[in-house]
Amino acid sequence: MVLILGLSMLFCKLETDLKTFRYLKEYLNFIKDNKTLQSKTILFLDNKIQHEELQAHLFLQSIDPSEDSNRKHKEIEEWIKNNAKSFRQYLSSIKLLACVSYTKGFKSSEDLSFDDFSKLCKEINELKNVLIDHIF
Repeated sequence: MVLILGLSMLFCKLETDLKTFRYLKEYLNFIKDNKTLQSKTILFLDNKIQHEELQAHLFLQSIDPSEDSNRKHKEIEEWIKNNAKSFRQYLSSIKLLACVSYTKGFKSSEDLSFDDFSKLCKEINELKNVLIDHIF
């Protein structure tokens, strides 16, 4: 008997957009650069990307990321409350895509075209509901 209670999704469907393509390339380069060195964990890159995303959000809200204000802190807290979980799902999905990309021979960002990226996204998205959503 299999009992599955209250699973939360760990992954999301990926859009074939330039931002996701850029992030995938960053993950592939991270794998290439850290495969032997192992000087940083992948969480380093996750945090860097999330920090950049938060900085961009502050900029769009006309808040200087370097200022120290209640407005900035409230906006950061609000962004985290509203976006942190889904953004981590997004990054986890890109890491899964990076793993598949790497095993298919795309070992660095230079190896990957946008067309290849689109095909890989389609393959991952097709498996999301069938297989990937059941990884826990």
